[in-house]
Amino acid sequence: MRPVGAWHVTKTVRFHHCDPAGIVFYPRFFEIAHEAEEDWFHDAIGVPFRELIGVRREGFPVVAVTTRFHAPSRLGDDLDVAIGVARIGGASLDVHYALSCAGEARVDIRTTIVHTDLATGRPVPIGDDLRRRFEAFRIESSGTEGA
Repeated sequence: MRPVGAWHVTKTVRFHHCDPAGIVFYPRFFEIAHEAEEDWFHDAIGVPFRELIGVRREGFPVVAVTTRFHAPSRLGDDLDVAIGVARIGGASLDVHYALSCAGEARVDIRTTIVHTDLATGRPVPIGDDLRRRFEAFRIESSGTEGA
């Protein structure tokens, strides 16, 4: 299912994602989702990680994650990664990654990420500039997001 309001990017399953059976080794889905998140920040939010981390000295580490695996993915599959924001708090947001292939659900990953000052390692409020950009990708919450 493609969440309404979500941003989409295609990621191809590569050899290095797969186990000897030729299917994606489950932790690699987190790497694929993170690559998609970097693309989202760069292409949709307009703040590449190089700027966010290197210049602004801000981060968005994951503090909670829940995952549901629906079906295996195999070498060469083109995965549609839909990224949507289910909740925006003061310093955190819940981000949903829905990975599918040819319309078939493969994996749902829900994270809570926290806006952090990299100098102190402490949470800081999400500024209005980022908040407005995140709002553009709001999706309906199903109530099963990470804590």
